[in-house]
Amino acid sequence: MRRHIPNRRLLVPSALLFAALAFASAEPARASDIGSGRPFGLGIILGDPTGISGKWYIASEHAIDFAIGAGWMGGHSLHVHADYLFHVMLTNHAAFDLPLYIGVGPTFAFWYGPYHDRYWGTSDYWGDSRFGLGVRVPFGISFQFNAVPLDLFLEIAPALGLLPGIGFFVEGGLGLRYWF
Repeated sequence: MRRHIPNRRLLVPSALLFAALAFASAEPARASDIGSGRPFGLGIILGDPTGISGKWYIASEHAIDFAIGAGWMGGHSLHVHADYLFHVMLTNHAAFDLPLYIGVGPTFAFWYGPYHDRYWGTSDYWGDSRFGLGVRVPFGISFQFNAVPLDLFLEIAPALGLLPGIGFFVEGGLGLRYWF
């Protein structure tokens, strides 16, 4: 026995109307507070360097980041860097934002052990220097959560050592920051 569904022709249009009303009454996806309502983040970075990482948004697409910690490339050192970053938003989702970034900035090394000249170059002028200066070009991606003020980031930073000699190396790491 076959059941009769009254007004079968209205079933599909009614379902579509119901779905449209449900989506129209849904709350719109909100953007992350990171960078706007919470411009400063502080956390950790693991890699080269391994230590404390911070980031400060000076505009919606521009930020300054820094790290201080233990450096491994080129020998054991206290590593410090600061970068000017430019962000391009890959996606804004209800749960997260996903910006890609690129930048430039100085990197410093203060060696507490012997340094490896293949990374920082050799120089007869500087002798047994304990200080290194270079330029890095970081690029990375940041996973910014919308439900909690956290971001998870991954970056790679090719670098050119200028002092004590000329050399090339790559820094980078994985990090997590809390945003204030």
